[in-house]
Amino acid sequence: MSEGFWGRQAAFIKKLSRKDQIVLLGGLILIAAVIVSLTPNMAPAKKPSQEGPGEISSQEYCKWLEDKLEDILELVPGVGKVKAMITLDGEIGKEIAYNETNSHSSSGDASSKTSEQSTVTKEAVLERDGTTTTPYIVSDKYPVAVSAIIAAEGAGDPVIQELITDAVIKSMNIPAHRIKVMPRK
Repeated sequence: MSEGFWGRQAAFIKKLSRKDQIVLLGGLILIAAVIVSLTPNMAPAKKPSQEGPGEISSQEYCKWLEDKLEDILELVPGVGKVKAMITLDGEIGKEIAYNETNSHSSSGDASSKTSEQSTVTKEAVLERDGTTTTPYIVSDKYPVAVSAIIAAEGAGDPVIQELITDAVIKSMNIPAHRIKVMPRK
């Protein structure tokens, strides 16, 4: 038994016919594709709301953040069931691209007073998609998480409290003094 696990696997695969090797490789690729397709997407689900189709409200975004935080913390050994409340500052919005035009004019001659006028014109950059014209969106703006309260079954243990606090600091960029971790009943 001088061969390791991978050595035995390689020897087994070499014994297979070329056709069986291709079938085995295809099966492994199929399994990987199924796993990738079943993995949940980490982006917030876009739901229809008052803003129109494909938009998400600030409340939906906050709920999405809380759910993701709860899901990941519950995976940590010793934490147990978790309930999170996150406070956000700001609203969801979009930054629109603008074209700016500056015009400068002056009137009068050298012997009289001159008047100068400067005008700045801002026009939204538009993009066309078939028959629809919409403003060009440079970026989406999301509210910033400013505080969090976490209730966890394992939070009675100071080590678990510190793990939870550290996870929230690093994942949400909230300062430690704005995070409260409490035991859950």
